[in-house]
Amino acid sequence: MDIYEDATSLKAEYDDIDGRDMFMQPDGKLVVLGKTDGLSLNDDFWIGRIITNDAPVAIDEYDKTSSVSLFPNPAKEYITIESNSVIQSIEIISVDGKLIEQKQINNSSCGFGIDNYPAGFYILRLTDMAGNISEEYFVKE
Repeated sequence: MDIYEDATSLKAEYDDIDGRDMFMQPDGKLVVLGKTDGLSLNDDFWIGRIITNDAPVAIDEYDKTSSVSLFPNPAKEYITIESNSVIQSIEIISVDGKLIEQKQINNSSCGFGIDNYPAGFYILRLTDMAGNISEEYFVKE
């Protein structure tokens, strides 16, 4: 199947007899298209462009040498963090990925108020003095 974009024919990378195709666009995004037989005896045509956020699909394994305690969890007003290594900084991230707050700690324990946070699930990203990053989770009631 040939796809035309800006009067240029792009040859599909995968083509089958059933009318399904996919091809890579010049910007590196993948386009899939095809035809299926609908239940109403009509053909259904579809097209989709796959867009990724370039997030890693895997991480290297590591030996977690630090131990972090986060309490109380769930919490209403205040969170306490204790670690067996020095915490350089923390980031509080909402479940939808928004950075809520950043703090420099430079200590093995700390606490901070969460009473102004909306109720929900949060990610606490900790960076130690060696640059190791770990994540803990807490619920704000």
